[in-house]
Amino acid sequence: MEKQPAVYILESGYNGTLTIGVTGHLIQRGWQHKQDLVEGFTKKYSVHFLVYYEKDSCTTSPGSAITN
Repeated sequence: MEKQPAVYILESGYNGTLTIGVTGHLIQRGWQHKQDLVEGFTKKYSVHFLVYYEKDSCTTSPGSAITN
């Protein structure tokens, strides 16, 4: 599977906690968060709902996805 950098925003619920992330495999990363496989902030605060994502089609560099 080819990496395609993406920036994403997750939330814990209506007017809840937000977090921003960057990944090369958006579907896999979303599943990891949903299953609480990722230790840290998202697991502690139950931040599981994807509210926005933007893929960077120009390059395979995560830095480019962030600056866009």
